[in-house]
This record gives sequence, C-alpha cells and structure tokens, in this order.
Amino acid sequence: MGLGAAWDKLMQGHPGDAFSYLYVSDAEIATDKATDAKLGTLNAQTYGNPDSVLYDPQAYAAAQGHLQGGNIDAQLTDPATSPLGGFQQSIQDTVNNTASWIQGVTSFGLGSIFKLIPWQVWILGIGYLLFITSAIWMPFAKKALKGKLA
Repeated sequence: MGLGAAWDKLMQGHPGDAFSYLYVSDAEIATDKATDAKLGTLNAQTYGNPDSVLYDPQAYAAAQGHLQGGNIDAQLTDPATSPLGGFQQSIQDTVNNTASWIQGVTSFGLGSIFKLIPWQVWILGIGYLLFITSAIWMPFAKKALKGKLA
C-alpha cells in the first residue's frame, strides 16, 4: 500500500486524496512518476525540438496534455478516477438529499399548521396571550409610559 504517499497527502491537508493513495503501492507511484518523466523527456526531444524531423508544436502540446492527464497524482485526486471518488460523491449526495428532505418536511409541516388556523383565531390567540401575561409586562409599560400619556 502507498502509505508514504498517503501520509504525505495527509500532511499536506488533503485527507480525501490520502485515502485514495492507500490503494496504490509506493512502487507503482514511483514507477509511474519515472515513466512520466521519461515520456516528458522523449516528447521534448521528439516533438518539442526544432531540430527534430518530427517537430510539431501542436503535437508537443497535445503530448504534454496527455502526459499531465495520465499523471498518477491527477488520477488519484480527481473524483472521477480516484478509488474513493464515487464513495465521496455518494456521501455528498446522501447529505444533500437528507437536508432537502428535512427542509421539505419542516416547511410543509409548519406551513400547513399555520394555514389550517384562520387569521381571526390567530388574532384572538395573540390577544389572549397578551392578557394572560399582562401581570408580567404591565408594570414595565406603566413605568415607561408614566409621563408620556398625560
């Protein structure tokens, strides 16, 4: 297992990438990076060198693009190609679906409760609540309004 590369990614602050590196051995990662370096050198000699028979700037750019796209680091950090990419995406989808379900249930539940009670009953209920709690708030209101009502 690629514990060394996983540890490096973890220390760099990429825990999701670290788990992906656990599925690839350190030897495979080293081999892939050596092959990429060799291919980069060959591309530069073959397509990037103006003295070469096969000199072609577009082909060189395309070869370098393919080399970057096939890089093991890019493949293991990309959610589409990493071993844990689908797992991480499914967790994100589950969290999003759960949040939207909870939001729908609460908005429907509270909305339907408020809509079932007529507005006249709400006004009577607020008036009743103010009357019941007047023993608490009335002394403060009298003090506040003492000099202003005269």
